[in-house]
Amino acid sequence: MWTVTSTWAKGSPSTCNETPGEVNRRIQLAWVKFGKLSFIFRDQDLPTSLKKQVFNQCIIPVLSYGAETWTTTKKLEKKLRETERAMERIMIGVTRRDRVTNQNLREKTNVQDIIKEIKVKKWRWAGHLARQHDNRWTKKITNWTPRTCVRRIGRQSRRWTD
Repeated sequence: MWTVTSTWAKGSPSTCNETPGEVNRRIQLAWVKFGKLSFIFRDQDLPTSLKKQVFNQCIIPVLSYGAETWTTTKKLEKKLRETERAMERIMIGVTRRDRVTNQNLREKTNVQDIIKEIKVKKWRWAGHLARQHDNRWTKKITNWTPRTCVRRIGRQSRRWTD
Protein backbone atom coordinates (compact mmCIF):
# COMPACT_ATOMS: atom_id res chain seq x y z
CA MET A 1 0.00 0.00 0.00
CA TRP A 2 1.32 3.46 -0.84
CA THR A 3 0.30 6.98 0.05
CA VAL A 4 1.18 10.34 -1.39
CA THR A 5 2.30 12.77 1.29
CA SER A 6 3.32 15.84 -0.68
CA THR A 7 1.01 18.85 -0.65
CA TRP A 8 0.88 19.31 -4.40
CA ALA A 9 -0.76 15.95 -5.01
CA LYS A 10 -4.52 15.75 -5.50
CA GLY A 11 -4.97 13.67 -2.39
CA SER A 12 -3.76 10.45 -0.93
CA PRO A 13 -5.12 7.08 -1.94
CA SER A 14 -6.02 5.07 1.12
CA THR A 15 -8.17 2.21 2.22
CA CYS A 16 -10.54 4.30 4.34
CA ASN A 17 -12.56 7.41 3.60
CA GLU A 18 -10.33 10.43 4.22
CA THR A 19 -12.49 12.91 2.32
CA PRO A 20 -13.54 14.99 5.37
CA GLY A 21 -9.89 15.71 6.18
CA GLU A 22 -9.18 16.73 2.60
CA VAL A 23 -12.28 18.95 2.49
CA ASN A 24 -11.25 20.64 5.74
CA ARG A 25 -7.79 21.23 4.29
CA ARG A 26 -9.28 22.73 1.13
CA ILE A 27 -11.56 25.00 3.19
CA GLN A 28 -8.60 26.18 5.24
CA LEU A 29 -6.55 26.91 2.11
CA ALA A 30 -9.48 28.77 0.55
CA TRP A 31 -9.77 30.97 3.65
CA VAL A 32 -6.03 31.68 3.46
CA LYS A 33 -6.39 32.73 -0.17
CA PHE A 34 -9.50 34.75 0.67
CA GLY A 35 -7.56 36.52 3.42
CA LYS A 36 -4.74 37.38 1.03
CA LEU A 37 -7.27 38.93 -1.33
CA SER A 38 -9.35 40.56 1.41
CA PHE A 39 -8.33 44.03 0.24
CA ILE A 40 -10.47 43.34 -2.83
CA PHE A 41 -13.36 41.56 -1.13
CA ARG A 42 -13.75 44.00 1.77
CA ASP A 43 -13.55 47.16 -0.36
CA GLN A 44 -17.10 48.50 -0.62
CA ASP A 45 -16.13 50.89 -3.44
CA LEU A 46 -15.31 48.05 -5.85
CA PRO A 47 -18.19 46.71 -7.94
CA THR A 48 -19.60 43.32 -7.03
CA SER A 49 -18.96 42.06 -10.56
CA LEU A 50 -15.21 42.48 -10.04
CA LYS A 51 -15.37 40.70 -6.69
CA LYS A 52 -17.37 37.90 -8.30
CA GLN A 53 -14.78 37.49 -11.03
CA VAL A 54 -11.91 37.33 -8.53
CA PHE A 55 -13.87 34.87 -6.36
CA ASN A 56 -14.71 32.58 -9.28
CA GLN A 57 -11.15 32.61 -10.60
CA CYS A 58 -9.13 32.51 -7.38
CA ILE A 59 -11.19 31.04 -4.54
CA ILE A 60 -13.39 28.41 -6.22
CA PRO A 61 -10.41 26.56 -7.80
CA VAL A 62 -8.62 26.44 -4.43
CA LEU A 63 -11.75 25.19 -2.69
CA SER A 64 -12.58 22.54 -5.29
CA TYR A 65 -9.09 21.28 -6.19
CA GLY A 66 -9.13 17.50 -6.30
CA ALA A 67 -12.90 17.33 -5.81
CA GLU A 68 -13.22 14.76 -8.61
CA THR A 69 -12.04 12.06 -6.25
CA TRP A 70 -13.97 13.10 -3.14
CA THR A 71 -16.75 10.95 -1.72
CA THR A 72 -19.21 13.77 -1.16
CA THR A 73 -21.88 13.51 1.49
CA LYS A 74 -24.65 15.90 2.51
CA LYS A 75 -22.59 16.88 5.54
CA LEU A 76 -19.57 17.82 3.41
CA GLU A 77 -21.75 19.68 0.91
CA LYS A 78 -23.27 21.65 3.79
CA LYS A 79 -19.82 22.53 5.09
CA LEU A 80 -18.69 23.74 1.65
CA ARG A 81 -21.86 25.79 1.17
CA GLU A 82 -21.45 27.38 4.61
CA THR A 83 -17.90 28.39 3.75
CA GLU A 84 -18.99 29.85 0.44
CA ARG A 85 -21.87 31.77 2.04
CA ALA A 86 -19.59 33.19 4.74
CA MET A 87 -17.22 34.48 2.06
CA GLU A 88 -20.12 35.94 0.09
CA ARG A 89 -21.35 37.79 3.17
CA ILE A 90 -17.93 39.37 3.59
CA MET A 91 -17.92 40.37 -0.09
CA ILE A 92 -21.27 42.15 0.23
CA GLY A 93 -20.51 43.57 3.66
CA VAL A 94 -23.44 42.07 5.53
CA THR A 95 -23.47 39.99 8.67
CA ARG A 96 -25.80 37.23 9.78
CA ARG A 97 -27.50 39.75 12.06
CA ASP A 98 -28.68 41.61 8.96
CA ARG A 99 -30.90 38.59 8.24
CA VAL A 100 -30.13 38.48 4.51
CA THR A 101 -31.31 35.15 3.11
CA ASN A 102 -29.00 32.87 1.17
CA GLN A 103 -31.09 33.32 -1.95
CA ASN A 104 -30.84 37.12 -1.77
CA LEU A 105 -27.14 36.80 -1.08
CA ARG A 106 -26.65 34.62 -4.17
CA GLU A 107 -28.65 37.07 -6.31
CA LYS A 108 -26.41 39.94 -5.19
CA THR A 109 -23.09 38.17 -5.64
CA ASN A 110 -23.96 35.83 -8.53
CA VAL A 111 -20.92 33.63 -7.85
CA GLN A 112 -20.59 30.01 -8.95
CA ASP A 113 -22.18 27.42 -6.70
CA ILE A 114 -19.40 25.26 -5.29
CA ILE A 115 -21.52 22.09 -5.28
CA LYS A 116 -22.42 22.49 -8.95
CA GLU A 117 -18.75 23.08 -9.75
CA ILE A 118 -17.77 19.90 -7.90
CA LYS A 119 -20.45 17.88 -9.72
CA VAL A 120 -19.21 19.19 -13.08
CA LYS A 121 -15.67 18.18 -12.12
CA LYS A 122 -16.86 14.70 -11.11
CA TRP A 123 -18.70 14.20 -14.41
CA ARG A 124 -15.70 15.48 -16.36
CA TRP A 125 -13.45 13.03 -14.50
CA ALA A 126 -15.92 10.19 -15.10
CA GLY A 127 -15.92 10.96 -18.83
CA HIS A 128 -12.15 11.05 -18.82
CA LEU A 129 -12.02 7.63 -17.16
CA ALA A 130 -14.62 6.17 -19.52
CA ARG A 131 -12.45 7.08 -22.50
CA GLN A 132 -9.34 5.45 -21.04
CA HIS A 133 -8.07 1.99 -21.84
CA ASP A 134 -8.44 -0.80 -19.29
CA ASN A 135 -4.71 -1.08 -18.59
CA ARG A 136 -4.29 2.47 -17.21
CA TRP A 137 -3.65 2.69 -13.45
CA THR A 138 -6.19 5.50 -12.96
CA LYS A 139 -8.97 3.27 -14.23
CA LYS A 140 -7.78 0.32 -12.16
CA ILE A 141 -7.62 2.33 -8.93
CA THR A 142 -11.03 3.87 -9.57
CA ASN A 143 -12.65 0.44 -9.84
CA TRP A 144 -10.65 -0.89 -6.88
CA THR A 145 -12.68 -1.84 -3.79
CA PRO A 146 -10.69 -1.69 -0.53
CA ARG A 147 -11.07 -4.76 1.66
CA THR A 148 -9.39 -3.56 4.86
CA CYS A 149 -11.66 -0.59 5.58
CA VAL A 150 -14.55 -1.37 7.90
CA ARG A 151 -17.76 0.41 7.00
CA ARG A 152 -20.27 1.68 9.53
CA ILE A 153 -23.22 -0.60 10.24
CA GLY A 154 -26.03 0.02 7.77
CA ARG A 155 -23.84 2.09 5.44
CA GLN A 156 -22.46 1.27 2.06
CA SER A 157 -18.76 0.68 1.64
CA ARG A 158 -16.73 3.62 0.39
CA ARG A 159 -15.27 3.28 -3.06
CA TRP A 160 -13.38 5.64 -5.32
CA THR A 161 -16.34 5.57 -7.68
CA ASP A 162 -18.59 7.14 -5.03
